[in-house]
Amino acid sequence: MNSWEECLSILQDNKHKTFFVNHEGTEYTYQMLLQHVERMSTILESKVPDGEIAWIGKNNFLFYVVVLSCIKCRRPVFIFYNSWKQKQISENIVKNKITNILFDAEVNVNLSDDEKEYVNLFRVTETDMEGISETAISGHTNAKVDIFLATSGTTGTNKWVGHSCHFILQNMKKLASRVQFTSDDCIHSILPLYTSNGMTITFFLPFSMGATIFQDFLVSPFTLSELFHRGHMHHATVLSLVPSIISMMNRINWDVETETVDRSLYKFCICGTAPLSEKEREAFQSRFGVPVYTNYGLTEVLFVASQNALYHGVGSSGQLLDGVRIHCDNEIQIEKPEDSLIYLNQEEDSDFFFTGDLGEVQEGELYITGRKKQIAICGGYNVNTNAVEEIIHSLEGIQDVVCFGLEKDIQGEELIAAVVLDKHVEKVDYVRDYISEHYPAYMVPKIIRMRKIPRNDVGKPDYRLLKQMIIEKDIAKIQKESLYTLKSKGN
Repeated sequence: MNSWEECLSILQDNKHKTFFVNHEGTEYTYQMLLQHVERMSTILESKVPDGEIAWIGKNNFLFYVVVLSCIKCRRPVFIFYNSWKQKQISENIVKNKITNILFDAEVNVNLSDDEKEYVNLFRVTETDMEGISETAISGHTNAKVDIFLATSGTTGTNKWVGHSCHFILQNMKKLASRVQFTSDDCIHSILPLYTSNGMTITFFLPFSMGATIFQDFLVSPFTLSELFHRGHMHHATVLSLVPSIISMMNRINWDVETETVDRSLYKFCICGTAPLSEKEREAFQSRFGVPVYTNYGLTEVLFVASQNALYHGVGSSGQLLDGVRIHCDNEIQIEKPEDSLIYLNQEEDSDFFFTGDLGEVQEGELYITGRKKQIAICGGYNVNTNAVEEIIHSLEGIQDVVCFGLEKDIQGEELIAAVVLDKHVEKVDYVRDYISEHYPAYMVPKIIRMRKIPRNDVGKPDYRLLKQMIIEKDIAKIQKESLYTLKSKGN
């Protein structure tokens, strides 16, 4: 059974069930999804030339339709972030030799004159596909995988990971078995679909089981206040969150009505993308009465371990999923799936993927103990602080720089860069301006200007002292350690 045959079996077996409910309450059944996919795949085959396809859009139902239509037509699809700036879109068009871009009416795709010569644009609706600029360029299509997902990239450059739909479905079924997610459940998501977490937890986890998706408003302090009301209204049973949102929810002043709304329908909250502190987990569970299960996975190998009612030791990422092979020799190494392409256009000799995480397995449960590289997790993105240091070091007027993540209650970690400028340089704004112009927003640090960066006897930065000074805002310590100015645009 190939990938589409697996998907078709799910669609037909559950045709009368509700597949998707959007934030406005509009419902789509599995049968409606199949009808749209059949129609869209016919249009796709007749209108879109051979070559690589990318999807960018904000319409969630169209997202599902386009992805499944590409699987049916055996046309691998690259999932572009709708939050990307035009520069990132253009870079990824060139890198992946994209010749066809499908998009919906909620986004604007502006190509350069050069790109218009070899990229076809197609605006997609629920009933048709309109050619905006068709150059009929054909190109190679990589048929090894069905879906290409972008990693955020710790250096600001996206890497692309290819997976077959078959592997994603099998991985989701293993995860569903572990957390006891069934066809009667409804996942409640407030996260974007274009990320690997959105593609797996929001889409393929419920789809693989013939369950329901309630795609709520995307997260914001304004939409969280009615979160449980909306979930209760649409019979949600599992809440999908990430650590930064859990921290935010722990600190919001909920009104009395929200505090008392019935949350008994929620079996658990599934939390991924970054480690969740035990303090935040306990605070959430105490306040809302919903168990939190964390998991461990990466875009490259999907889910590796997950907690459930039985396996949730303190600091644990849960028990390894069935069939997962893992080595913990100085660095966590995970056996690669047979039908995946870890990084597009890169040679990989090893049968194992090196995660960059440090950890160990105890009694079948995986414990993450740290990172091999200096990584700050900012707003759900993994940022290589060494890479940011190198960027700042390359600028004129920089004598010294140290970059690190500072734990914040709501947004995970805040990226900090302590810099020492040449004496003739009066302002530090140009550092942020340069990074803002050339790199993603999550790589733009708060700048702390110093006369001298405190270091230990062997010349290594004293991160503990730096963080302590910033957190405590102790003026005496700041003056003693020569902290000169704190500048941050928009903070």
